Amino acid sequence: MSVVPPSISTSFRPDEVTTPRFSTETLTELCLTEIVQNFQQHPHILNNPKVPYQLKEKIISLLNVTLPPEITVVHLSGPESEFFWKKCCKARWRNVDVEQHGTNYKRFFLEITVQEKLEQYRDDMPLEEMKQYLHICRDNVYSLEIKELLSHLAPTIIIGELPYLVNLNLTYGAKRSGINFDWNVAVGMKEADCVSMATAIRVPTQQHGHTSSRRR
Repeated sequence: MSVVPPSISTSFRPDEVTTPRFSTETLTELCLTEIVQNFQQHPHILNNPKVPYQLKEKIISLLNVTLPPEITVVHLSGPESEFFWKKCCKARWRNVDVEQHGTNYKRFFLEITVQEKLEQYRDDMPLEEMKQYLHICRDNVYSLEIKELLSHLAPTIIIGELPYLVNLNLTYGAKRSGINFDWNVAVGMKEADCVSMATAIRVPTQQHGHTSSRRR
């Protein structure tokens, strides 16, 4: 006896048929990825005249804000790099007002960063590291407002490493003294600091404008 299998009826609509999709990157996209990933080793690519301006803009927009300053400060300049520096500012601070910094995001970032580093510096910290950072930023710092200098870092060092500094507002001492009270910090400006400031002001330079210091 033979068994006749039941008939199976199927139906489908043409719009239900799916075609496999493959994501492919263009050669330009592959090159961009490679350049961005290895930018720290080859930052001079932005100086290559054969690289189109639009491609340079794209490279800069994809760079990570955690790149070291000796790379970014030196190689990321000009209008095309402002997007990168704006991104750096937004990643660090909630309120970013570039009006007092030449309406320039790179200048804002470096001036505020230098200010913070000087305010956090202590006399027992490596001096050469501070001088090196100031030297890296030298072409982009024009104005500093140091609200509390907790060290006795000589103004001659600050002014000497920042040749385009035209305005320096400097306050010696701590804003607040807690349980870790330190006379060296609380006293603020010492006689040696006054002598150093006078020396720094007397040094003939092409840029120095207004310098003021306050003692708490």
